[in-house]
Amino acid sequence: MPADPILVFAGSGSPRLTRGICEYLGVEPAACEVLRFSEGNLFVRVQENGKKARNFARRLGTSLAIAEKERSAHDERADVLELIGEVEGRTALLVD
Repeated sequence: MPADPILVFAGSGSPRLTRGICEYLGVEPAACEVLRFSEGNLFVRVQENGKKARNFARRLGTSLAIAEKERSAHDERADVLELIGEVEGRTALLVD
């Protein structure tokens, strides 16, 4: 059975890291539009249809955890309200 397709998006992150992840996974970076506002916030418009996070975890051969977050202000800070999955003692790859 072929692997489920995954999409990798790069907002304002490192282009080098994005290329490395895409090369490792054997995919091209997905299309998105990134706008930076004067106060530093980003707007990212995804120009692709996304797939489930589970597909990403399967492709990496790892488990999946899901965090529900909430932002109380228009800044970088977010609070995690709920966490589903085991993360203690593991290295996390956060997909936002």
